[in-house]
Amino acid sequence: MEKVICKNSVTGRTMAFEYGNVVFLQGVDDVGAANFTIETSKDTGVDGETFEGGSQDARHPVIRAYVLSNYDAIRDQLDAVFQKGVDGVLEIYREDGTRRVATYRPEGWELPFTGVIRELTVKLLCADPLFYDPEEEYTTMAAWRSLLRFPITFHSPFAISEHVANLLATINNPSSTAQALRIVFSATGEVTNPFLTDVKRQETLQIGTVNKPFVMHNGDVITVTTSLSNMHIMLTSGGVTTEITNKAVWPVVWLKLQPGENLYRYGASSGEQSLQVKIWHRQSYGGA
Repeated sequence: MEKVICKNSVTGRTMAFEYGNVVFLQGVDDVGAANFTIETSKDTGVDGETFEGGSQDARHPVIRAYVLSNYDAIRDQLDAVFQKGVDGVLEIYREDGTRRVATYRPEGWELPFTGVIRELTVKLLCADPLFYDPEEEYTTMAAWRSLLRFPITFHSPFAISEHVANLLATINNPSSTAQALRIVFSATGEVTNPFLTDVKRQETLQIGTVNKPFVMHNGDVITVTTSLSNMHIMLTSGGVTTEITNKAVWPVVWLKLQPGENLYRYGASSGEQSLQVKIWHRQSYGGA
């Protein structure tokens, strides 16, 4: 790797570890591999065991670097970036020029008080062991498209926009891990019980039920996040954001982008024509 940057998610303060810098990068442990825990069961009188499931273990990155000067200033920077209980973003600059990021919580750091070249150690915990692309990708399933062209020519009928709806959308996940989604439902009119279905797996995330319908009004936005550390359904209406996870059909189906081809369909009990849908995701990787 070429460089490592750690960023405090609250203050935005950063610290760079790189070759040729005052904080000279020596190496980073536990970022280039994936470890799995496999669960099995044993039945009496049956040879072998049965696979029940498995998961990737949390990782514990350790950044090793040399501090060549400005020791007190570096110590103050460490104290500001790696704060107790405050999450941060670990950004790895790879040799091919690409970047991958992961979320961490600091476990501690150590910088000796003596020596000309002092060895710095920063210990992190990544409860989510996956690395991600820095930027999200998105698929628009339904939106309003402007028809305005300049210079404007008036004709009958005259329309300034049109509703473009793809009830079905195919999204490919080339990685080997399931990816969390950020699903955004936007209403341009009254919409009742919006939903998104994973067609292949017949799993549906729906807000509102037959007995307790949920109605979106013009300008309302529902944002669904499905990562392990951020499972929420939030409504923004009139500039105020509130959690409405309890309005979803229970148990809530936290849809993921599974490896391979995924087919999604959106809809609503009524007002489907007034619904806009975007699906955001980031490519995930087992290691940096």
